[in-house]
Order: sequence, then C-alpha cells, then structure tokens
Amino acid sequence: MLDSQIATTNNLTLLRQSVGRPTEQTWTYERLGAPFETDLYKYLHSRFGDLQGLEKLFYFSREASSTMGKWCSDWVWSYGLGEDVLPKLEGQSDKSFMRSEHLLSPKRTEVEVKRIRDARAVIMKHEFGDPNDSPDHLSSKVRLLHHELSRYFERHTDTKCIVFTNQRHTARILKDLFSRIGTQYLRPGLLIGVRSSDPGCMNVSCRQQIMTLMKFRNGKVNCLVGSAGKFNLVCTD
Repeated sequence: MLDSQIATTNNLTLLRQSVGRPTEQTWTYERLGAPFETDLYKYLHSRFGDLQGLEKLFYFSREASSTMGKWCSDWVWSYGLGEDVLPKLEGQSDKSFMRSEHLLSPKRTEVEVKRIRDARAVIMKHEFGDPNDSPDHLSSKVRLLHHELSRYFERHTDTKCIVFTNQRHTARILKDLFSRIGTQYLRPGLLIGVRSSDPGCMNVSCRQQIMTLMKFRNGKVNCLVGSAGKFNLVCTD
C-alpha cells in the first residue's frame, strides 16, 4: 500500500553494480531513566486507580515516563480519556459488572460511569504545558529523534520518512508531539491500523488510514508514524 516493490536477482554482483546500498546511520542516545509517576499520574491513580477500564492506560503512562518523558506520559490521558473514548470505556464498565459472579446493583454501575466522566473532567482542566519547557519533559531518545528530524526538515524538501514504533500509543504520542514542536516543513501523519479492542480506543477507521496513505504519497504528509518494531527512520529523497 506504500507503493513499494520487491525485486530479486540471480546475480548479486551485477545488482550491486547498478544499485547502490542505502546509507545507514546509528544514533546513540543517553541511558533512559527508570519509570516514574508524574504528578498527574499520582492524582489520577489516587482517585481512579481501581477502575479496570483505565488499568492499561495507567501502565502505559508510567512506562512512557521513561521511554518518552514526563510530557508524553501525561499526554497519554489527553486521548485515552477523550470525549470520543468515553462511550467505549463506559461500555467496558457495564460488561465487567455483567460478567461478575455476584449480582451488582445498577446504581454501582452508574457510579463507575460517573467516575470515568470525572476523570475526563480532570484532563479537560489539566495544563499540559510546552514539551520544550524543561529537558525532563522529553526523554533523551525522543529529544534525539526530534533533533534528527529537524535537520531533515529544517527547510522545504521533497524528503519523506517513516518512523516505526513498538506500540500504537507511542506512535500517537510522537505524531501529536511533532505536530507541536516540529519544524514548519515537518508534516506528521499517523498510521496504526484498525483495532476496536484497543484500551486507548484511538478509533482510527480504515478510511482514515487510506486517506493518510494518500496524503503521504502526494506529499501533504511527509513523516509517517506507525506502530511496527522499534524506532527506525527511513528517509527517501
């Protein structure tokens, strides 16, 4: 779907004479710190840490504090508790009670749904700030990636790149981050596939993915961030 073609040959010597090897670079970043709980994480966990629907978001937010930095750790909640996500989280709450061995009152279900809404209200009021305000807002790995991308896209260029990540949440955060702090010539897009069971409920339709690929082909998007493998950058001039 990315208009790639795979070709093979019986004579590798002739192939090497006509096709040059790609240029490979290795970027070294400082050792990442241990995961930690941000102030926002602590507050949310103290009030809503027992909600099963938020369990995986809490886990990823804490891990992101190490791999991506404080700002990214907090940013998980901006879409993990987005308005379009709430109906699915509330539905998960209803299903968990229906699967319970004990008969629970509808009132308790209503309480859980209200708490999810309360968590959303906390995020709506939270000031995330500027990712560049402090060095600890971004991890050394993300800062290095931002620096290298800025070099490629510091001026108008036909260059395109693909950044691969291990997880869908990581891809979403990087796309949002570089949309904020990238150069004026860096135009990020997100390609993470469709998965209705995602706890983050990122709700990316097949049509949206196709539109993103079309924008990547015509240059409206020149930095495609997707979840597949570790951070790798592929640039094509």
